[in-house]
Amino acid sequence: MPEEKITQEEFQRIQEDLEDLEKYIEELFTFLPLSICTINPLEIIIDANRALRNLSHYPGVEIIGKSLADIFLEKKGIENLLKEAREKEKIENKELTLVSKEKKEIPVNVSVSEKKDEKGNLTRYFLAIFDITEIKKFREGLEEKVKERTRELTQANIRLQELDHLKSMFIATMSHELRTPLNSIIGFTGIMLMGMTGDLTEEQRRQLTLVKKSANHLLELINDIIDKSKIEAGKAEVFIEQFDLPSVVQQVKESFEVAAEGKGLKTLLNMPKRLEVISDERRIKQIIVNLVDNAIKFNDKGEIRIKVAEKDGVVEVSVEDTGPGIRKEDMDLLFDAFSKIHPGGERKEGTGLGLHLSRKIADLLGGQISAESEFGKGSTFTLTFPLGYKGVKV
Repeated sequence: MPEEKITQEEFQRIQEDLEDLEKYIEELFTFLPLSICTINPLEIIIDANRALRNLSHYPGVEIIGKSLADIFLEKKGIENLLKEAREKEKIENKELTLVSKEKKEIPVNVSVSEKKDEKGNLTRYFLAIFDITEIKKFREGLEEKVKERTRELTQANIRLQELDHLKSMFIATMSHELRTPLNSIIGFTGIMLMGMTGDLTEEQRRQLTLVKKSANHLLELINDIIDKSKIEAGKAEVFIEQFDLPSVVQQVKESFEVAAEGKGLKTLLNMPKRLEVISDERRIKQIIVNLVDNAIKFNDKGEIRIKVAEKDGVVEVSVEDTGPGIRKEDMDLLFDAFSKIHPGGERKEGTGLGLHLSRKIADLLGGQISAESEFGKGSTFTLTFPLGYKGVKV
């Protein structure tokens, strides 16, 4: 085929599009809330965005041509930072406290990377400074709120057991106040990780991933507490519909494939090709996810076997692992709220609410969860629920 030639008009349009793109990228760099700067080998700032100027309280373009030690009163941390960068070639997520010209302390997380030429000579440093003032305030405030609520609820429980219902309602009403700031953090970091605000260095990506992971952990804890409270207060809603259970189990298996393969675990399925049930799909999936997550979390070798069966109108979903198993004396604690059992002795991340909440949800749907385990050989958790929801309420 003859080679197509670009017309002058098409070339002009492409050139204009490229210029628009350059302007857009420049605007993102300028207005990005993450403080970014480029420093030459003499430790002089040669480029910086508006966020860094705001952070240091330097007006206009005065920041260009200065060193970080010039624009922040706190000297030692900055000097050691660049020295460490020269020794390690990169720094990831290092926490510092900077002091602005107005003597304001600013807690930050800093990542530094080096850029070298083809001969290995240092050409510049690239710094990303994330102001964690609000995150620290929120974290400290949240910890204080949790402590305060825990004290209040403990005293109320000792004095009047009948106030447990009101306690659950009170926590449930806190959902908006507690979740909104976390959702903002998760949403903002998610946008940056997707590259919607511009390209990220590997160091930035790892730093933001850490922030998002911590926020998600807090949100998971809050959501579990709120879910538990709503169920206990009789305010939990169920959305009953017909769905194919094996498809849901397959989705759960696929979502854990990376985690399982990372630990060398095989995940085996034994289920019919199709099994239509009438229940709350999201809630059933929530329980199965928790059971599979626990099986992978506490299992470092062997297999995870997931079985689905139906008999006489009752559906059974079992998750069996070849992990360390559970001691007999710990079996009674499995489904207690905030109970965290460590079969292998190693502490694992989690809220301590997963199994407790799963049992509550199973009860809500007219089902139940049982557990069998032999210490040193593995455990089996089984969810049973009716093939058709019968309107059971707790």
